[in-house]
Amino acid sequence: MRGSLMWSESKRNWPATLALLKRRFPRLDQVALQTPPDRIEDLAHHLAQLHDLTPSEAQQACDECFDGPRR
Repeated sequence: MRGSLMWSESKRNWPATLALLKRRFPRLDQVALQTPPDRIEDLAHHLAQLHDLTPSEAQQACDECFDGPRR
């Protein structure tokens, strides 16, 4: 998975990552995400539920956040 390479780095600086995610995904639940999920797939699941995205759309959005858009 492309985004998983940057995921471990993003978890290390979670407050900044969470702020960036909140700007892109305004319905994100900051209380539920006080600590980073273990896996990027768990974050994608959270985003899919709150933003009316399919699991695939949410995973693609996460990949783009952490590794840039697909070419």
